[in-house]
Amino acid sequence: MAKNKGMCAICGKGGKLTFEHVPPKAAGNETDVKIYGIEEWLGRDVETGEMPGGHVQPKGTGAISICKRCNEYSGQWYVPEFAKFVRTGRKLFWELKNGIEDANASLDLKVIDFQISAMRPLPVFKQIIASLLALNAAEFAQKNPELVKFVLDREIRGLPEKYRVYCCLFAGPIARFAGLSAEVNVLTQKAVYMTELAYPPYAYLLTLDSEPLEPLGEITTWGTRAFDEVRDERLVLTLGFGHTALPGDYRSEAKVLADTAANMEEAGEDGG
Repeated sequence: MAKNKGMCAICGKGGKLTFEHVPPKAAGNETDVKIYGIEEWLGRDVETGEMPGGHVQPKGTGAISICKRCNEYSGQWYVPEFAKFVRTGRKLFWELKNGIEDANASLDLKVIDFQISAMRPLPVFKQIIASLLALNAAEFAQKNPELVKFVLDREIRGLPEKYRVYCCLFAGPIARFAGLSAEVNVLTQKAVYMTELAYPPYAYLLTLDSEPLEPLGEITTWGTRAFDEVRDERLVLTLGFGHTALPGDYRSEAKVLADTAANMEEAGEDGG
């Protein structure tokens, strides 16, 4: 089958697929990027962080994964409001300035409390779900028809309780795109099922019947607003970073280094 033929990751129909910018091009995703896989991250130089291989993808991150109709539908109804939301996040990062460096050097989580005035939360929320669907194989949409229905009808409100959506301010430096993944929470010993889009200035995490590994700001209620409802939304979000390839990991560089050192020390004691 040709490279641009297959099943749409949103509606599930077979045919010609288009390139979907994830996040949308209108949100600033339009410059050349270098893409690495998990194997290349595992093969990185631990001291410098440099990774082998990789390939350049021109004009932004994304995938040939959805049909023209789904691409145009989200572009018309959801992307404009989502782009405004992203611009607000970038402005906030500019205002934080040195605070981001301080947070990256701290072992403690930094939480930012702010308000976005006169926004339409539902289109933003639907674009987040659409982007996460586009990152996954078509089988994910087939197994989660509630998400598909939610995206393809702009008026539908609310998701089943098993779906919860979280957000954090995300400073990178590594952006992450993770299809459905499973990880065990070492504290609760329960599996966390999640899919993630982490691209500055925000990271979005959708969980299925599980809780995230780290405290984040939950925005699931945005999915219950009316499509044209304009609100002032208060957000209390963790300031997170992307120093590993692990979905849901928003630790600062200082915290990653401290945890790595502690793990090595524990492994040495066990081996000794």
